[in-house]
Amino acid sequence: TGSGGIHRIQILKYVSPETVLAILNLRGLQTNPPSQTQNTIYPDFPRSDLSEREREVLVEIAEGSLNKEIAFRLNLSIRTVESHLKNLMNKLNIHSVAGLTKYAIKVGLVSLD
Repeated sequence: TGSGGIHRIQILKYVSPETVLAILNLRGLQTNPPSQTQNTIYPDFPRSDLSEREREVLVEIAEGSLNKEIAFRLNLSIRTVESHLKNLMNKLNIHSVAGLTKYAIKVGLVSLD
């Protein structure tokens, strides 16, 4: 994506999980907890092949943290955080912060509270 995609991702980092779910509901995407539905969006969750660090980065991203903040909290370089984010997106075949946030909510890594 061009620079427009970068701006969209940066903006989404400031959006709460509740807002992401509201947007997804408006678009007609299912947002019920996995225990109540057969999962058609993420048929292979929860993923056991995610490393502990990838899960930590996923939680931070889903909670709206910036890469710089994640790097500081987890004592990593920003580039390492970006690598974990890229690996997450590739492993999960989800290529947006909104999608990662929705995934984290669905698998119970973060809650809407």
